[in-house]
Formats: sequence, C-alpha cells, structure tokens
Amino acid sequence: MYKQIYPQQWLKLNLDQSTLPLHFLDVKINIIKYAKGRSHFYTNVHDKKDDPKYALLPLTRYPHNDTLMSSNTLYNIILSQAHRYKGLCMRQVDFFSNLGKLISTLLRKGYDEDQLLVKCKSFFKQSKPLYSCNDIGKFMKRLKVSYTGK
Repeated sequence: MYKQIYPQQWLKLNLDQSTLPLHFLDVKINIIKYAKGRSHFYTNVHDKKDDPKYALLPLTRYPHNDTLMSSNTLYNIILSQAHRYKGLCMRQVDFFSNLGKLISTLLRKGYDEDQLLVKCKSFFKQSKPLYSCNDIGKFMKRLKVSYTGK
C-alpha cells in the first residue's frame, strides 16, 4: 500500500517489530481494547532499562548528587523529564509512574526529597491544567504515592 512513497534507491524500509507494544525512539505505543470492540492507541515512555534486550548493559543516566555540577543543573533534571513525560504519556497513570520512578532513582543517588518535590510542584503550577486537572495538592499526593507506595 505504501511502497511508492519513497523511491527504493533512497530509502529502504525494514519491518523491525510487528507486535504491540511498539517502540520508536523513546516512545512506547500500545493499544487499549474496550467493550463493544472499541479500542485506541496510547503512548508512554519507553525505557531501555525495562527492555530485556538491554538488561545486561550498564546504563548510567543521571549524575550522582555529589558531583561538581550546580544544584540547579542537578535538580532541573526533574523539570526536564517531567516536561518530556507530559509530552509522551497520554495517560495520567503512566505520567505519575514514570515521574515516581525518576524520583526513586534520584533519591538513591543522594538527591534531597524536599528539593525534588519543590521542583515538581513548580512544574505542576506551570503545567495547569495537567490531564484535565488543576488541583496541585492532588498531584502532589498522587506523586508521593507513586514513589513511596503510601
């Protein structure tokens, strides 16, 4: 059907994956099926650390808190990733799951929880409405549950 879009001598298309979820760059594409035959696609963050294909590779992603980088640079990681997650995660549950994993990772690397939460609160204020909600308190509670389980 789409064989004639690009001349074959310029671009060769390969089928690398034909099952769901599909991964493209850092995006995971999946489908939700509902009753009565309805379904829709949704996107989420694709993390190579969760992919068995890369399980044996040592992937270091974020600097330890003790590095000589400025604290603004270190703590703005949470802001940049929150913006990335907002663009990639179509479902609120996925957004909070990914942000919670990030906070857990940064806490293990020695980051201060209060400073991380201040950055998250700042993000929530800038991003209103987020997933059709304006309640920052609700977001902060949901975030705390996502990385503490409480």
